Amino acid sequence: MGEKMKKTILSIAVLLFIFFSVIEAGDTTMDEKEMFSLEGLGNIYLSQEAKELLKQNGFVVTPGDKDEIYDVYAECKEYNQPIFVTTDAVLHASHIFFDYILRILEIEKLYDIAVKLTDRMLDLSIKQHNEAKDAEVKEAARLNIGFFAVARKEFNPEYEVGFGLANTVEKEISSIESHAGLEFRELLIYVENPNLMMTPYAYEDYSQYVPRGHYTRNEKFKRYFKALMWYGRIDFKLKPG
Repeated sequence: MGEKMKKTILSIAVLLFIFFSVIEAGDTTMDEKEMFSLEGLGNIYLSQEAKELLKQNGFVVTPGDKDEIYDVYAECKEYNQPIFVTTDAVLHASHIFFDYILRILEIEKLYDIAVKLTDRMLDLSIKQHNEAKDAEVKEAARLNIGFFAVARKEFNPEYEVGFGLANTVEKEISSIESHAGLEFRELLIYVENPNLMMTPYAYEDYSQYVPRGHYTRNEKFKRYFKALMWYGRIDFKLKPG
């Protein structure tokens, strides 16, 4: 079992322990003598300034040395220290659960589905191109091949693009891989409309293709992120402008 998995399981276990251990708070009003005789407080180092703030406000927050919330809770449990559950702890736990479920779903299921979808759409576009009699339809199918070829090369950099689209697709891939910022969409070069070329529709912000979050974990996640970002961001307006 990996270290990350152990930490995730520990996080869940500790949080469940907290949820089932927390009881309704009673009257928190107390004098200074009662405050500093609280069980467990003697095991916590507090500076004089922190003690004054505790006396003044009934609580005090001091800097910690832990990277994760569950590390704090685990240490408190180990030393039998009371635990103060804040709303951000619950939100953080929910985020951990969601992120874990999402990345397992993506790497074990959705990645393969996205690859199969890409291959299938490429095959259909090639078939349409080869069977088309009308020149305009044939060209539209060819450019569809280019669109799906970009995603295919993100999934498999060794994929060879045909139909006179190799250079165009390579320019798109280069912009994606270099996170080039706002640049002209190479696959729009076929549009014979000077006015359209002056609109935001003709440009893409390639800085958005920088993998982030759990998509930085390995190359497979990075490829999935960039391919799905391409599908999600490159639109085809019926009436651009």
